[in-house]
Amino acid sequence: GRLARAGCRLPIAVNVSPRQFHRPHFVDEVLTALRRHGAEPADLVLEVTEGVVVDDVDAVVERMRALTSEGVRFSIDDFGTGYSSLSYLRRLPIHEIKIDRSFVQDAPRDAGSAALVEAIIAVAERLRLRVVAEGVETPEHAAYFARWPHVLQQGYLHGLPEPAAAVL
Repeated sequence: GRLARAGCRLPIAVNVSPRQFHRPHFVDEVLTALRRHGAEPADLVLEVTEGVVVDDVDAVVERMRALTSEGVRFSIDDFGTGYSSLSYLRRLPIHEIKIDRSFVQDAPRDAGSAALVEAIIAVAERLRLRVVAEGVETPEHAAYFARWPHVLQQGYLHGLPEPAAAVL
């Protein structure tokens, strides 16, 4: 609300556990919170892990679509560490995947991790998904991902976590 009144829009990413996501009133709770705080749904990115999809993909898709139809966006967090089914990448209404930090940190010097990172980026490009490299902590990591200027880099090299008041 304060940012909007100041004329500044800042996307907010919120980690959602599988347990939270599967609560019966999750969709209503998210939409109520957006209205209560005067936030734009398009500024909210819900980050879920691959574990959200394990049980009932149809129910997950329905819930995600209920929120994306309001403008909320979804990101798959820690991609590559869980179930990593490529079939759900095309089924889920997501707009972003975040490559897990373990792959990001090993890619500059490990051929296997590099191959997986390159494959993830190629699939994401074809599906028109935004890609975030998690855990960029050294200049070596940043240089490796600089080959893909459209891949966003997240990690301590670029900034440390700060209290909201400091950011505002």
